[in-house]
Amino acid sequence: MGKRSVPIVVMILVLMSTGLVEEGAAQAGKRRTGLISVTLTDVDLSDVLMMMSRISGANFIYDPGEPKLRNRVTLNVTDKPWKPFIRELLAQHGLVVVETADGAYLVQPVQSKAMAIRRHAAVRAIAVAEAVLKDLEQNKTEAAKQQLRRFLAENRKIVEAIGQGTPPKKAGAK
Repeated sequence: MGKRSVPIVVMILVLMSTGLVEEGAAQAGKRRTGLISVTLTDVDLSDVLMMMSRISGANFIYDPGEPKLRNRVTLNVTDKPWKPFIRELLAQHGLVVVETADGAYLVQPVQSKAMAIRRHAAVRAIAVAEAVLKDLEQNKTEAAKQQLRRFLAENRKIVEAIGQGTPPKKAGAK
């Protein structure tokens, strides 16, 4: 066995017996080029996240009570970048991983991401409505029109990016 395969074998043996990766294997994983090779049999997704945290040094934030994280997986991965691997694995189980501003990874059910997007849109809409109302109260109609135009343009781009198409045009509009 070469030097590269020793940490992998150690990691697999430790995972199979305890579900954890010993610190030496984690350090070896950090020194690699970001590629992972791992074989797991009947392991909880939450254990996979703990393993990935130790290998990559990434911080995963998740609700330990989330039922989808108790799903069991069996997999064999060879020389795959860890980020796409974890995203694909979680997506297969109805979970998404979102990188936060501070570099942590938030794991949540898919519908939570949609809820977060809707919540953000609602907060943004309220802020714009308040700004427009203030402009109108001060007879600043041009400023109000500009605020609304910007808001509509931004949100059309967001809707298109999400893949839901643009809102329907007003009847008679060209």
